Amino acid sequence: MSEHSSLSYDDILQRHRAGTFISSSHLPQLLVTHEKSAKEYQEMLTEIEHREKELEVLRAQAAHLRKFMNLITALSAPIRKLPSEALSLIMQRSIGSLRPFMLHHLPETPNFLKVCSYWRDVALSSPEIWSEVRLHIESTYAGRPIIFGPLQLHLQRSKACSLSVDVMIDSSEFPPKDAEAASQMFDIVVSHAARWKRLIVGHLGLTPSSTSTASFPLLESFECKSYDIPDSTFSTILTQSPGLRTLATPIFPVDLHMAPAFNTITTLRLLIGPQDPKHLTIFELLEKCPNVVSLSYDLSFLRGNTPWRSLIIPQISNSVDHLYITFSYPGVTARELLPRLLASFTFPNLKSLHIACSSLTWDFPWPQKEFSAFLKRSGCDITRLDLQKLSASKDHVISILESLPSVVDLTIHETYEKLLRLPPIITPTLLQRLNATAYHLSRPDNPNNVSKSTSELLSSVSAPPILPLCPKLTRISFIYPSNNQIIDPFDEDAFADMITSRTCPTAPAYLKGTATWRDMGEVQCLRFVYISEKLWGEPSRISSEIRERLEKTLRSVGGRFWTT
Repeated sequence: MSEHSSLSYDDILQRHRAGTFISSSHLPQLLVTHEKSAKEYQEMLTEIEHREKELEVLRAQAAHLRKFMNLITALSAPIRKLPSEALSLIMQRSIGSLRPFMLHHLPETPNFLKVCSYWRDVALSSPEIWSEVRLHIESTYAGRPIIFGPLQLHLQRSKACSLSVDVMIDSSEFPPKDAEAASQMFDIVVSHAARWKRLIVGHLGLTPSSTSTASFPLLESFECKSYDIPDSTFSTILTQSPGLRTLATPIFPVDLHMAPAFNTITTLRLLIGPQDPKHLTIFELLEKCPNVVSLSYDLSFLRGNTPWRSLIIPQISNSVDHLYITFSYPGVTARELLPRLLASFTFPNLKSLHIACSSLTWDFPWPQKEFSAFLKRSGCDITRLDLQKLSASKDHVISILESLPSVVDLTIHETYEKLLRLPPIITPTLLQRLNATAYHLSRPDNPNNVSKSTSELLSSVSAPPILPLCPKLTRISFIYPSNNQIIDPFDEDAFADMITSRTCPTAPAYLKGTATWRDMGEVQCLRFVYISEKLWGEPSRISSEIRERLEKTLRSVGGRFWTT
């Protein structure tokens, strides 16, 4: 190597590792090496910059191609092949998720208006898409402008089609200017009252000036959730709706008590409120609706623990076919009201009974005495029973089923609450009471019989056989999350035996020719069984072998076994 030749990378690295001192005689070599490296470094930076520009161009071209391919894919997407009628239905379902109209806020623009000109044309030429009008005014903002234009535009787009209107206006703390504006905004909607088909009033703390002269020729459903709706407004809606079929209300104004009967109403939902004389008149409404088929008593509005002392006038109807009773807050007021309600009922043609509880802590003795008296007084044959999350003991449920031998369709939806450890209803005891070939041979007051087999019971029981619960059942639906089975585990064998006993087309060998089998002739054959017995991600409580056996058993009688 000459005196001024450059040093290699390995030579420099070796000197660093050895800690060799660089003498002044080597400085020219180091300078040459450094200058050469600096030049090469700058050349590389220039090359990198050039390559990065090329890479940016390539990335832009790739993004353009990706967008181009997406456009091609979108053009061939199945939704592009839908006719405009189907597309408008999809748009109509999606518009309900948008923010309602307010006093100071611009509403959201539906995304389907931004997709393409074709979608926009479909939306603007389909008035049904704009048939839902939601007006919610619960607060005001000083200094912000009041916006009427979007609401008016929405109503213009709906053209002449019928409207579904949802109103909630709480003007109790509004400044006078905003209260007047809220009334004007509602009057804009009321000006289209002739097109209303469905009306929901969540709160209405004002008296719109235009309702007194409005008529509602198309209104079929009126759901009032407000106690503060002016009596005059409520009365006008009821008396000026000749085609009203569905009514839900917590009030019944006195000025309507002398009005003609509401013969068109077939679905009536009574929202039972506090023990106020004004609210208690709600029980007089049933008498004014002689053609009600579906009747609901909703106790969800009741709060507090004040004992119920008010009298309930008799609730009598020959037209009621479906009865719904709904609970929520488990206070003393609601607990005492239930037996009084049952004592007031007389529905001779009742066919379907639905009892639901939305509270996870509702637990009280079932008023079996009043319930049995109601059934006896009515003389009805209930064929469908639906118990939705009723936090009652299995004994209470068994008492209900014992009173309803005519039930054909039974649904039990267990309450699921792992922390509260609520006891399940669908226990081995209940399954045995439903079994057609086992429990009816045992005495219910003899706990020793619970563990005995059918053959043992045949030889040991001297008392007359007891028919199983609900001998006319043809449909069973059990909705039973498995995590709720902490206290009394789900017995898949007892469940399978019960189902098999009610679908067996021929008598077991040990029962043929006996009086017991002749008595069992009253037990109907199951046609449909549904059970939801697990939560998402949990293992199934019904083994694949039993599931396959039950599916085969139901198919043999033309039925169906369905599980989730």
